[in-house]
Amino acid sequence: MKTLSEDLMLLIEREISGQASPEELVTLNNWLSADKKNIKEYQVLQQLYRGHQTLLRNNIVNTDEAWQKVSNKIEILQNSNKKTIIYRWYYVLSAAAAIFIIVFFAWVFRINNQVVTIEAVAGNEQFLLPDSSSVSLKKGSAITYNRSFKKGRSVIVKGIAYFDVKHIVSNSFTVITNNTLIQDIGTSFLVNNTITKDEITVFSGEIKCINLSTKAVINNIIAGKKIINYSKGFVVTDFTDTNILSWKSGVLDFPDVSLTRVLEDISLHYGITVKCLPIDLSNNIYVKLHFENQPIQEVLNEIKLVTKLQLRKGNNEFIFFQSVKNESSQIKKQK
Repeated sequence: MKTLSEDLMLLIEREISGQASPEELVTLNNWLSADKKNIKEYQVLQQLYRGHQTLLRNNIVNTDEAWQKVSNKIEILQNSNKKTIIYRWYYVLSAAAAIFIIVFFAWVFRINNQVVTIEAVAGNEQFLLPDSSSVSLKKGSAITYNRSFKKGRSVIVKGIAYFDVKHIVSNSFTVITNNTLIQDIGTSFLVNNTITKDEITVFSGEIKCINLSTKAVINNIIAGKKIINYSKGFVVTDFTDTNILSWKSGVLDFPDVSLTRVLEDISLHYGITVKCLPIDLSNNIYVKLHFENQPIQEVLNEIKLVTKLQLRKGNNEFIFFQSVKNESSQIKKQK
């Protein structure tokens, strides 16, 4: 573990106590995103800070009494010869080190469960944070936060998470990824975090985002907008994808869209690959479809029925294609 600068140690302490400013959070999260080892180091320091407060508050370790025992041993040495002093001084240092280790592991034992990580392993998960904000995690995603969440509402996200935030004027809600710091202003929003970029879609309220690489800030991202944060900057677009929360609701709705778009959404929703060959064929087919919590085979059969296409299973993928007898016919756009 590298020795941290005094400024960084103070910054971590301010963040833990909920006193860090947005600018300070940017600096801290820049450091966190620089190296995965920094996150583990931060979590240890976070635990030690809180553990120290817990120990003092609950008097788990009487540090005065522990130090007095060491001090008494030092006093005995004053009447010893030099050789004995060297030997006993080593003994005293060992005793002091042992006491330190006891105190350290008492800290770790007491605060071992302070950092909470929730992973959606078996399927999608929905739950409440300690401040009553709700979170929905897509399967394979995870969040991490401190158990004393109400003092400083910060969440680290990996993967895809939907937040419905309880707005508190005096206590902002912050979401952190490896690319972005997101701060809410009474909001519900979706975060899609990958290694190279983040996509944040705002459904209600307003957010602001900070690029952790460039420290650029973008404010007033309102409902109906989607912001994409690449490492070099932001791109803001209108939100048009009606199925972006299908993994959460179980509903896929296609009012009159190309088969290409349908297959893309289905692939993402079910975590499989579904495509049409040749690609130009699916671009020219438009369909009206609606699915609610249906198994993939039912969905594929309905698409097959509506489009009159054939379906085969390849290597870990499903492929729609046009039969030879229908190649001469054109499938026109359905109104």
